[in-house]
Amino acid sequence: MSGMSSRFALVRGAGKRWRAPQIKGAPPHKGPRPRPITQEKAKNGLFANVHIGFGDKVSHSERKTRRSWKPNVHKHNFYSLVMKKTYRLDASTTALRWMDKYGGFDNYILKVAPHKLGPADCIAHRIRAEMNEKLKSEAALAKSEGTTPAKLVDTTA
Repeated sequence: MSGMSSRFALVRGAGKRWRAPQIKGAPPHKGPRPRPITQEKAKNGLFANVHIGFGDKVSHSERKTRRSWKPNVHKHNFYSLVMKKTYRLDASTTALRWMDKYGGFDNYILKVAPHKLGPADCIAHRIRAEMNEKLKSEAALAKSEGTTPAKLVDTTA
């Protein structure tokens, strides 16, 4: 063992790899716990609960290289019938499919479960709060006038 640093020990078996000796009584290091990454970009768009995915690229020789899968995101203009204004937002293709399913931008924002819109401080939650306020004020105005409030119409047909 001449020429070897006293800090490292040769581990026998499994390919004779070098590793630092473990401290007695210390738990083995397990590494970081995998968790969904909420990207900052998701706060400024409609990502429909889609995040960056992580994994391994595996070659023919089965050598593994870390890689990531980013969401398929496009900039779109969305017109809100409730707010009577256009929003320019990043949207994942999953969010676009969900909008078709729910019957348009307004229905998607109002009817989808809050945890599926994204992080609590994202723009979708702010738009939803604005829409709910406007719908409540229109309903109160219609009630005071004795008319029926306008309802959202399915725009997919």
